[in-house]
Amino acid sequence: FPWAPPMLLFVWLGCLYSLVVETTAVLHRLFSSLELLGSGVVVMLCLGAVLAIRSTVAAARREITGLRDQLLDESEPAAESYPRLDKTIRRLVQQADVPAPTLRITDTARPESFTLGHGSAAVIVVSTGLLEILSDEEATAVLAHEVSHLANADSRIMGSVLVPVVM
Repeated sequence: FPWAPPMLLFVWLGCLYSLVVETTAVLHRLFSSLELLGSGVVVMLCLGAVLAIRSTVAAARREITGLRDQLLDESEPAAESYPRLDKTIRRLVQQADVPAPTLRITDTARPESFTLGHGSAAVIVVSTGLLEILSDEEATAVLAHEVSHLANADSRIMGSVLVPVVM
């Protein structure tokens, strides 16, 4: 039936229009008959907006925590296979006067490093691909960069920025 797709679009748009018009009419009748257009409705709408935002942020935080846990499950502690890096990170956090994070190594060819969390729950993850291409001095510079994120509490800022991205 060559006329079926345009007909389905016409029916769908008609249903959508009917839904919008009927919902608007019902809400208008409800508010006008109950005389709820005063301050009570404004308070209820504000409370609803706050609760909606709060539930959205909570869902995004759960998603980010799930991603963090997945990243940590796919890595191993650096103290086992890279004791020199673990010693370097201890020295750097002592100089920066921040709590010592857990250093973890992920087995990926892509060169990357990142910091997760803050305070005593912080984790620095470095890939084996990055460690293969860097000298010891360059690896120390990368770790110092990640420690600076801890010292500046960048993960809290990034956590709040990631909420809309995750949603």
